[in-house]
Amino acid sequence: RFFQKHPTAGMLSNLERVMVTEKHARREYVVINSAADLVDLVQIGALELHVWGSRADAIERPDCLIFDLDPAPEVAWKQVCSAARRIRELLRELGLESFLKTSGGKGLHLAVPIARRHDWEFVNSFCHAVASAIARAAPDEFVATMSKAVRGGKIYVDYLRNQRGATAVAAYSTRARPGAPVSMPIAWEELTAVTSSDQFRVASAVGRLQRLKRDPWAAMGRTRQSLSAAMIRKLEG
Repeated sequence: RFFQKHPTAGMLSNLERVMVTEKHARREYVVINSAADLVDLVQIGALELHVWGSRADAIERPDCLIFDLDPAPEVAWKQVCSAARRIRELLRELGLESFLKTSGGKGLHLAVPIARRHDWEFVNSFCHAVASAIARAAPDEFVATMSKAVRGGKIYVDYLRNQRGATAVAAYSTRARPGAPVSMPIAWEELTAVTSSDQFRVASAVGRLQRLKRDPWAAMGRTRQSLSAAMIRKLEG
């Protein structure tokens, strides 16, 4: 398997493209607008879909933050769930609502919709401030640095998904892991019944969706909230 960032000559031509300025050039990226587009990607063997935190019509203005809780192997699942709730409460203190999904890998993702008012640098600074505040408050449980040397027994609050060009696995995407687990949106109230990040798999995902009485992320599209410099100052306190 391999990770492909740009469309190639063999990729289906009906998929929309957008030009993105990279470090040394402008390159094409694929834009997905419909279920039919998703089927086209499946037809060419795409198993995992990773997306930016912004949209094609305003690439330099993110509209969704991702906090990726990445536990060390020895960390219990209950601790990961507790960590997600703690970060949710911190965000709520700032006036921000968050939405939850399993990563399909080891941890949980908190998705935070925001107004498209700030650039990538500001957004990344805010996310860094959140991760650092959590790590300062509970240094025995959390770490905000990538270094694996200091992550033993702790949960890494990965805020780097919010840098320009960084991606996170899309909601409902399958993962290239045994059983093809799905990155599944869940309601906060469901978290106590979830036993692992790879609990939802491609064989059972459709059944789960058919049983749901409401979309766990139904409110995301109508959630109106913004970041501010005052929030960062509060976090850095």
